[in-house]
Order: sequence, then structure tokens, then C-alpha cells
Amino acid sequence: MSTFILVGSKGGAGRTASGVVLATGLAAIGLRPLHLQLTLSGIRPVIALAEDVPFSTSWLPEEAATFDAIRRAIEAHPECRTVVIDMTRRMVWELALNDPRAVVLLPMRRTAHEVEAAVLDYRDYLAYRTPVGASHDAPVSKGPSIYLLPITWPENLSAGDIASKITRFDPAAGSKSSGPSILMPGIPDLPRDDLEDLVNGRKFCCSRIISDAAINIAGAVTQLIR
Repeated sequence: MSTFILVGSKGGAGRTASGVVLATGLAAIGLRPLHLQLTLSGIRPVIALAEDVPFSTSWLPEEAATFDAIRRAIEAHPECRTVVIDMTRRMVWELALNDPRAVVLLPMRRTAHEVEAAVLDYRDYLAYRTPVGASHDAPVSKGPSIYLLPITWPENLSAGDIASKITRFDPAAGSKSSGPSILMPGIPDLPRDDLEDLVNGRKFCCSRIISDAAINIAGAVTQLIR
């Protein structure tokens, strides 16, 4: 089973919508995903309560989201071949690092403060898995692969173009050895009304433009696990 974890410390970065788009694409290409959302206290889970969703869904409140609870939620869906986990804003790297085969995705919108937040999360992740006293260039403990996931960036930009735009927040971005990897093609700027219908509707409703974007991002992430 392959696991994709969308995580970020900043709310409103597109993490939840991106997770649903990814699960939609994985379902479309036949990978039978489970979408698992970890919610903040008092927050209603998305998609899990909607009708006609083409993939399995589950959710856990943040205070109950231990590694064992997540494992049990996944094991309750043996029909699934992939898992998409939408983590809450609190950084919980210890949960991600329990599965070294996982792929961690950090959604990153193109405005300056969104780029900065994603880069800080990336460096926080490296610091978490780097031995105390070691530099960021030192070998780190084995853990999941981690990628910045561009959201709403112009589709004609390459990974190199985007990397050059984040160097002001992370000078190492231009270095293949220590800079963050960027998952392309990312997720384009999708119509807000279409996203609202997809994520917050009582019945699953996916427009053609979202379906196309979902299949593209699903194809990109599956290349990471082959």
C-alpha cells in the first residue's frame, strides 16, 4: 500500500482540497484510495459525509490521531491500495516518519507568505529527522520522501522556475543535494465554485477541469513510488 501525506502548519494553504483532488485522481486511474482526514477539534470532516464519493473515506479528530489509531483506520479498509492522509495544521512528523515508504507533500501557493510557510515546514521536517548537533548537509535518518506541491502556480513554469522563486526564503532551493524537491505539474488554479462543490457538497460533484487536474497529479505521484 502506498501512502501520500499532505501536511502543513498553515491553514488555508489548499491542503484539504489538494488531498481530495489527489484521491479523486487516484480513484480515476484505478488505485482504490482511502482518503483519511485528521480534523481539528470541532471541525466537520470534508467529503467523508458526502454521497457517491468514488473512493473510501475516513476521519479522526486530532486528539485521537495516534499512530495506532491511524493504522486501525487504514486497516478497516482492506479494499484500498493507496492512502491519502490530510493532516491537521499541528506538525506531527512522528506520525509521518513511522512509514518510511510514505510520500509527504507540502502544498505551496505562489504568494510570498505561502511559499515561506511551506519552506519553513520543509526545513522543520529536516530538522526533526536530522541528528541533534548535525548540519542539514549531514546524512539524515531514513524517512519518507518529501516534496513541495505547487498550487495555483502558472502552468508554464518549470520546477526550476519555481525553485528560483523560493530561493529568497531558502538559499538551498537551487541545490539538488539540500534544496527541496518540487512535484510537477502540481495543481493548477481551479475554479473556486468547482472546488466548493467537490469538497463541501453533500454529494460528490467533480467538474471536468478538476477531473483532468486530478488525473494529472495522480499520474505524477505514482511516478514517485515506482
